[in-house]
Amino acid sequence: MELGLGEEFVLVNHGSDSQLIRRVTAFNAHDVALAAHANGFGQRDFRGQSKSEIDAGSGLNAGIDVEADSAGADVAGLRGVLFDRPEVTAGASDVLDEAGVADRCQVAAGDFFTGVPADADVYLLANVLHDWDDARSVQILANCREAMASGGRVLIVERLIPDDPAAALPVLLSDLNMLVLTGGKERTNTEYAALLTEAGLLPGRVIPVSPPYGIIEALSR
Repeated sequence: MELGLGEEFVLVNHGSDSQLIRRVTAFNAHDVALAAHANGFGQRDFRGQSKSEIDAGSGLNAGIDVEADSAGADVAGLRGVLFDRPEVTAGASDVLDEAGVADRCQVAAGDFFTGVPADADVYLLANVLHDWDDARSVQILANCREAMASGGRVLIVERLIPDDPAAALPVLLSDLNMLVLTGGKERTNTEYAALLTEAGLLPGRVIPVSPPYGIIEALSR
């Protein structure tokens, strides 16, 4: 059964349980990497001419997978920041070195409910928003909007709920998991658009990547 619990949710609700954090980080590394690499995440025109990207709350290994994918796709000059709670980012330097991205990827610790690092072109939220209810999700998105550089974007990697009810069943089961375990939920494209609008962002493209995952683009107004 897929849980998809984010590290931020674990820390808020279960404290600094290092073993649980490691298990969730490892799970999300596989889960987000599936979405990130499928059909050439780095080679699609998601980032445009972006020079800086902040991965907020996706987990250390998952974020590094995305940055490494960008490097492999030769996204010229793109630099990344992995932003997560201190308990998640501890020991990140060695992992960055092993992944071969230490020269183009930094680590910052903090709480995305309080704020995120400023002035990036792209803010990546992968398997993050489905952990949280609408109010908390809007708070995360609004913090990204307030911090982003002029013309910046948010890229949301999440499970998409298909229009075909039969095809939607696996995502609806995940939706039930989120409701019971975190108080969050999987969302339809319309529901994501409503969150973005409330957070002061302009809904952009919704691009299927590898079922059930897709990328929801949010633009600065």
